[in-house]
Amino acid sequence: MRTLPLLALLAACGGPAEPETPPCTLSLDGLEGSTWVMDDPQADGTSKPNNQARLQFRTEDGQLRMDYTVKDPVNSYTFDCTKKGEGDSAELECFEPPRMKDWCLALEAFEEGSCTPPELREYGIPDSVSKGDVVAAIKEAKAEIKKMKDDKTWDKNKIRFNNLGNPLQGRVYVAVNSRTCTLKITDNYMTIYNGQQKEDSNPVGTNPFVKYEGGELLFESCGPGRIVADLETEELPEALPAPAQHEFGTDIWYHYVGADLVKPEDGCTYSMDTWAQWKPVDKGVAVDVVDGKVVWKAKHAFGDADKDALHQLNPMSPMGVFSMVRYKECGGKKEKVDTVCGVAAYLADPAFMPPPPEPK
Repeated sequence: MRTLPLLALLAACGGPAEPETPPCTLSLDGLEGSTWVMDDPQADGTSKPNNQARLQFRTEDGQLRMDYTVKDPVNSYTFDCTKKGEGDSAELECFEPPRMKDWCLALEAFEEGSCTPPELREYGIPDSVSKGDVVAAIKEAKAEIKKMKDDKTWDKNKIRFNNLGNPLQGRVYVAVNSRTCTLKITDNYMTIYNGQQKEDSNPVGTNPFVKYEGGELLFESCGPGRIVADLETEELPEALPAPAQHEFGTDIWYHYVGADLVKPEDGCTYSMDTWAQWKPVDKGVAVDVVDGKVVWKAKHAFGDADKDALHQLNPMSPMGVFSMVRYKECGGKKEKVDTVCGVAAYLADPAFMPPPPEPK
């Protein structure tokens, strides 16, 4: 005898029916001002938001732009977005501004004389870029090639420029997955190899992104190198020690050890906003001037509650990113100067270590 499923039987008898999923209203036309993070797949088949791969949409001078980290822990990149198609086939093409000189170097590395204004246009230089700017980029590339030829390094560099691993432009494709009501992000880079334009996948690949509702996230790039040291002492020693691994919950002092903005100017005051793992910690923190030097330092502890987020960076050696957005105010005018950051390494917690491989 055939029996009805329990839910159907309950519904037929006036019992509770299975709740309906509300229709998805997500649209590519309503993304301005929103922030999204990758819904990172896990080994056990589940997924969880990963703030390291994050993006936000904004409009500037009438152009929809996307700030996107490409899963880079300390940098953010800007893309211009254009809508293509309609209905279910609609998507945003979000491309980084073209680095025309680098495109030209890749073309010339394959075939000398092939980098011309019409050729660069064919590879995707938008009409908004003036002819003068295109010509100037070609001139700059050819001057660089001449110098390499004079230095007898051109033959070696040709291999570097004409290379599938030479990323020339970030290209991100954004579509709506109405079934899951998420954004489908396809993260590629473009290169030019043997005179042909090709695309390959960046670290994020193709993955769903979910809307972030937790407040602000940081979209700023940090300076290169170890310019913010993570130490367990408030005072900065004369000789900077080698990077060390810390225990969770330890107070870490982040000291700016670079050369910029350390000599105070007359009539100026200094402040900073601090961020930990790209989330705000403090805003408008006054920075002291001690013995004729602006002392950029802040204390922060990554504790047990942060372990999960830290392990999104590297399960074998969890890392905590601490950022300072630095300001100066002179004559009543406050301006942002830069963003610097430090990356602190933590001792791996066995609870978050990946399981050992099963014996064969």
